[in-house]
Amino acid sequence: MHNVWRDRGSQLIDSTEGNVTVISSLGIIGLLLAVGSAIDFANVVDTNTALSSAVDAAALQASATGSSDTDTLDDRATASLGFNYNEAKYGELISRDLAVSGDILTLTATARYHTAFLRVFGIDHVDVPVTSAVMKGGVNIELALVLDTTSSMSSRDMVSLKTAAKSLAETVINGDQSGYSTRVAVIPYSYGVNLGTMVSDARGTTTSGTCSSTGCDYYSFTNSSGSAATYGITNCATERTGSNAYTDASVKTSPVGSLYAPNSWYCRSSNEILPLTSDIGTIEDRIDALEQGGATAGQVGVAWGWYTVSPNIGMWTGDQAPAAYGTENTEKIVVIMTDGEFNISYCNGVMSKNYYQGSDRINCNATNGSPTSQAKSLCTAMKAEGITVYTVGYNISNTTTAKSLLSDCASDSAKYYLSSSTAELEAAFSSIADEIVSLRLSK
Repeated sequence: MHNVWRDRGSQLIDSTEGNVTVISSLGIIGLLLAVGSAIDFANVVDTNTALSSAVDAAALQASATGSSDTDTLDDRATASLGFNYNEAKYGELISRDLAVSGDILTLTATARYHTAFLRVFGIDHVDVPVTSAVMKGGVNIELALVLDTTSSMSSRDMVSLKTAAKSLAETVINGDQSGYSTRVAVIPYSYGVNLGTMVSDARGTTTSGTCSSTGCDYYSFTNSSGSAATYGITNCATERTGSNAYTDASVKTSPVGSLYAPNSWYCRSSNEILPLTSDIGTIEDRIDALEQGGATAGQVGVAWGWYTVSPNIGMWTGDQAPAAYGTENTEKIVVIMTDGEFNISYCNGVMSKNYYQGSDRINCNATNGSPTSQAKSLCTAMKAEGITVYTVGYNISNTTTAKSLLSDCASDSAKYYLSSSTAELEAAFSSIADEIVSLRLSK
């Protein structure tokens, strides 16, 4: 009897093992199908993302021609789609339709993604339709990039900032400016803002020689240690004082402040301001030339970000001249970037003793007070004129004052970015570029 039960037990065990094998096989097949379906789904999402980006770009390119001829618009859209959408990677385009109704240009395209796993269920392809509508003729963009070039920005940080700023400019500037214009200004700041040969227009002319008051080429004063000091004037601007400290009134009636410093390092020629231009080569060359060094008079950078898009400041003519406030289909935008707290203010064009810790201070407190409060006042005033303000903080997570400044200055919370790595810094600028481009998208 024992042997019989043993044999039957062995048979039972063998039979059970067979069932386990079959069940396991079915489970593996189900798992593979689930994973495969997920891969197909992810690929469809990638196709949709790629096609959406390409269709948006094609619609913008077509509308930028300023043409009313449908064939011309369609040719431009077709060429742009061919350049920006990779059919071999995402799936072929099976249809494209362009229509114009009033001021709205609508482009629809459909891509066909061929499945790798869903075909097991009889689904051999998925069609992905995308539609983009653009305001024909476009929106004029005036964009000021206010960039921190202070000593705390390392060489690696500067490389990333340059990459991010150039990429933003390339994204928002279209080569064909006939239907609308996109112009970008570059405002580097540290101790002040270098105006180059335009400095006399902003602060007024100076008198040769040395004086005990400002307005001469050299200024003699008592420093914070009680000793006599003499500094030369530079090409950099500092804060405007008086009743127009936080307005964009013309510099012809309210000049900005001068910067007196021990040497030219305080006002680097490589960091000269660039007024509005649509010449992408000039913009990129100016950004590439930037060098880091110095303290953070960010309020001066903020002021000149505003001034470069201001029709009232009295500095710009010709292609550099901003449009009047309220001009139809025109957007004025200022992007403010910093890697830390604003830490320097001025008295008589020299670094003040209460907002700067260096030995090269003057023996008086800042005329306008805190650089942070100054910047907030400037942001409030420019936003009141309809200017959109974006802010980008880099590695300032533990600096409450800087975070408060950037949060208050931004037009809304969605336009306030914090980044803690160079990759995140570049991503922030990329996101801002996409938002600016989308201003021309109807849907």
